[in-house]
Amino acid sequence: MKKIRFTGKIRYLGMALTVMQGIMLVVIAIFFLNERYMEVWRRYPEDGQTLTVYMQDLSQEASSGVESFLTGTADAGQLFIARKDTAMENDGTWDGFVLGVYGDPSGKDVALDFLSEEILSQEMFMTLLTSPENNSTLGVEQGSIYSVGEIPSFRFYEGAVVKKLPQLIKDSGTVGGTYVIWGLDSQTKVGDFLDQLSEVSGLSVDELTTADGGSASDSGLMRDIYFLFLGTQIFLNVIFFLVTAMKSLPKQGKLALLGWSPTAFAAEIFGPFGRAAIGSVPLLLVFGWLLSGWGHFSPVLLGWFLAAGLINLALTAVELFVSALVMLLTPSIDAIRGRICRRPLYALGIAAYGILSAGIVFCGVYVDQPMAALSENARLSREWEQVSDMVVLQNMGIGEDGDSFSGASNQLDQDLYQWYKDMAGQEGVYVIHTDYFDEDLLNVWRGSHTYEQVPQEPLWLFTMSPNYLETLGIHADADSLEAAQKGARLYLLPDTLSQAQQETISQWLTERDTKSLEAGDIPTAFTQDPDFVWMTYTPSSEMFTWASDREDAMTDSAPVIYVAVPENMKYTETEGLKVSGLDGYLKFADEAAAQKWTGEEILSSYGLSDNEPVFAPVKAYIDGLQKDLAMTLVWFGGAFGVLLLILIGLLLVLASIYRLSNAQKLNVQKFLGYGFVHMYRGPVILLSLVIALEAGAAIGFRSRFGLVLVALAAVLQIVIFVKYMVRGQVSRVLIAFKGE
Repeated sequence: MKKIRFTGKIRYLGMALTVMQGIMLVVIAIFFLNERYMEVWRRYPEDGQTLTVYMQDLSQEASSGVESFLTGTADAGQLFIARKDTAMENDGTWDGFVLGVYGDPSGKDVALDFLSEEILSQEMFMTLLTSPENNSTLGVEQGSIYSVGEIPSFRFYEGAVVKKLPQLIKDSGTVGGTYVIWGLDSQTKVGDFLDQLSEVSGLSVDELTTADGGSASDSGLMRDIYFLFLGTQIFLNVIFFLVTAMKSLPKQGKLALLGWSPTAFAAEIFGPFGRAAIGSVPLLLVFGWLLSGWGHFSPVLLGWFLAAGLINLALTAVELFVSALVMLLTPSIDAIRGRICRRPLYALGIAAYGILSAGIVFCGVYVDQPMAALSENARLSREWEQVSDMVVLQNMGIGEDGDSFSGASNQLDQDLYQWYKDMAGQEGVYVIHTDYFDEDLLNVWRGSHTYEQVPQEPLWLFTMSPNYLETLGIHADADSLEAAQKGARLYLLPDTLSQAQQETISQWLTERDTKSLEAGDIPTAFTQDPDFVWMTYTPSSEMFTWASDREDAMTDSAPVIYVAVPENMKYTETEGLKVSGLDGYLKFADEAAAQKWTGEEILSSYGLSDNEPVFAPVKAYIDGLQKDLAMTLVWFGGAFGVLLLILIGLLLVLASIYRLSNAQKLNVQKFLGYGFVHMYRGPVILLSLVIALEAGAAIGFRSRFGLVLVALAAVLQIVIFVKYMVRGQVSRVLIAFKGE
């Protein structure tokens, strides 16, 4: 005998929603497992008997000596040394860890455990270190052919690889980094090791034992996105099950006459969905295992996926119970007459309606910023027209210089500096950068005594190469330029400043340029022997400030000018060569000049081809900003549209509940000639209150675009609500009285 189905084929959609919810939970489980896994690697090693040293900004002379000292000391003292670097993609995103090891791991606590299994062990390290191939690794870096041991990782997420320390130093181009040493089993040995390393490296013991900089990853956005998707999935499930319950009420009334209890009917309606959740548990185990990509069989890992399946079962049970309340709380006589339990549905619907209304306001408030930025960029693009053909660095990839971006090395800065040094002064090759020191910043310096002398008034400081200054009609005399090319910092002070102001600014700049010089900086003639030359010039015209901040002036007639040549640069300029965008230091006069000096052959000769630098004209950069902001508006416009559709759908659901539960009263009132507002007072009050709150919130946030969105949403909701409520009113009255 064929079994009668009360829900029809729509039940398959409900089952699919239940399984999709489980899949989302499995994806979240893998995400958090990877977070824990990377945290284990981040904390490795946790052995309290190790010494950690931090070597940053090593001079080129010290680097070779440090490497020889580390390997020689490890061989002589049976030490085990590991250096842990962060791995990065070429676009700068974090990609896990790279461990370089050397020495003797036997008898030392070098194990790394995760999910109750051993990821790293003494035996694995010995296999790697005794391998005859220098490129051998634990885990896979470039090709599995070099792998002598497996390190598991989660699919689509970061991983880890272990290689020999000399190879890591060779690949990264630096000895700098964070080192962990096993085997120094007494304070005397630790002290001797640090003293010797300090002598070889040129760093003090305090510098060696104090962490300075590094890198970190933040997965908070991805976590929030996952939970947003899960919340949306739960919301969709609840709405689907509630609609299913409401549509089933007439059947419940008829079956009540045949002796069916509300509980039995709810079980019949929602049973398939509960059974789908139960049946999905083993499927989620298999799916989770395949999706994770974890190479080792792990009962603990399967336990996580089992937990995800059970959580899905519990969530489904709660969703079904909430939806079943519509049936359980509706008396049989009301079900027979088509009446429903209003209060729980009202409470749930109004809560969801309020949350979505808040989302509408949020969209408006957020979009205010890109809208204002679009307008501001239009103004800026007009101001920037005079330099629109100039070319700036748009993007610099990580390449093989991950340590340079994490602060462990300055090799990339060295390569860029040498590249610029060889093309400095050539036609169309400029250094241009500007800084504005406003009153607030000067007051902070005065209050904190950052400098002994602080300028009395806000000022612009222009950093410009001599050949660009010549295009502006400003010329430094030959003797001053010769001094600059020997390493002196050459500054041009406007003669509109008083003698006292010039003296204060010169003292401030002298202290500013010398107080933070370190041995690990890129060596230039200035950093080796700091010197200064001061000149005055007569301002004659307004100069473009390259200001991208709407608060800053676009031109200034009397800036302080630092005349930059390779020999008188310090770390600010040498590190600034890799800064991208309009604030970057390196600029070309036009695309022809850029192409002349950025060809593959030239970049390769300076070790920069792997970084794949991308250059773009200023006008394209401004246009690109406009496009990015426009895309942001498109995304938020789409989000607003989806929210508005759901909001209107919820409003119509609430209206349907009101109309269904008050059908008799509404029919009588319509027959007696009552007006629309009087008949639908409750929904009208709710709609008016929500619109008023939305408008008040937009006004409170001072969001112009928010008010526009609130007004648009209000008009659409009112029009659709009125049309929906009045549609078929007369026919419903006639049917009702005819039925009576």
